[in-house]
Amino acid sequence: MKKFGKSILVVDDHEMSVKLLRQILSDAGFDVFSAHSGEQALKLVQDFKPDLILLDIILEGLNGYKTCQVLKIMAPQLPVIFLSTVPDREKGMQLGAVDYITKPFQMKEVVECVKYHLGIGGLEGGIDDDEI
Repeated sequence: MKKFGKSILVVDDHEMSVKLLRQILSDAGFDVFSAHSGEQALKLVQDFKPDLILLDIILEGLNGYKTCQVLKIMAPQLPVIFLSTVPDREKGMQLGAVDYITKPFQMKEVVECVKYHLGIGGLEGGIDDDEI
């Protein structure tokens, strides 16, 4: 498996979503760490400086929209991709996200989107098209 040397921060309060995204992205060659709240995500961004963030909108405390707003002040060049059941792409993009994936999602779609926004070419297989 190819390793990209890129780190992804997954921010979601549902443990199963976090586990699934960790597995998918790790299998695709990324270093993955996670946060379960907006506040925890902001701390991790300061400490670990990820290359990209996958951010849910519905979170306890600081929601994804507000977290994105603060992230864009802290690290304006950091790509944020919303990954949520809330179908509001326009609002997400207005807040500075580079992309918006609506749950349920396809595993391949997530990997390709992450690679695209990190400037990494083609999908390396191992991911099927099952909807999650």
